[in-house]
Amino acid sequence: MLGDKYPGGIGQPAADCWPDVWPAMGPLAEGVLAGRIVRDLLPDDRSEGGPRARRDGEDRL
Repeated sequence: MLGDKYPGGIGQPAADCWPDVWPAMGPLAEGVLAGRIVRDLLPDDRSEGGPRARRDGEDRL
């Protein structure tokens, strides 16, 4: 999950470790901590050098 942020990202607050996605992910994380449900969330695939959209089984984004 940390990818190239390992090992430096261990123990960091998520907002510090992922400042580029925290504006979108922060409210979701706060909602989960407050007991709200998040469904059908597909994270970025950063395994090939950068973020790219992920598609579901029917080729939808």
